[in-house]
Amino acid sequence: MATAGDDTYIDNTYYTFNPGAQAAYDMSVTSITNQTFVPAGNNNITGTIRNFGTSTITSMTLNYSIDGGATVSAPLTGLSIASFASYTFTHPTPWNATIGTHTVNVWATNLNGSNPDANPGDDHKTKSVSVLSENVQRLQLFEIFTSSTCPPCNPGNANFHT
Repeated sequence: MATAGDDTYIDNTYYTFNPGAQAAYDMSVTSITNQTFVPAGNNNITGTIRNFGTSTITSMTLNYSIDGGATVSAPLTGLSIASFASYTFTHPTPWNATIGTHTVNVWATNLNGSNPDANPGDDHKTKSVSVLSENVQRLQLFEIFTSSTCPPCNPGNANFHT
């Protein structure tokens, strides 16, 4: 917690005020929440999108592409994303991931029908995802330096084995 006269970066808060009218339609993908390392096969594309416009978003087309390839689109309806509210999404079409490192790109279009995004500079979010050839279960090794002949150590030793 910052204190008065704190000379660290923690108290360097600022606000930006932009003059003029706010756009009616402005969506931004704020995060892609997929794991960085995923297994090969079907994987969901998940994340968070935020409405920076003044209109409540009731429908949109959610898009993603892998490594700049073909766009995978899905219409989402029945939404109610108020101004400055966030929406957590899972794209309806899973990604059939192949082994290697890939760039996932996510964005939204067709806001409330066919309305374009007024600020396309903040629409896209990308994330690097590595697809593993196999997932190996890790086993833990516990090492205890005790003895059953030591009276204070014996309960710890017995409890560890159970």
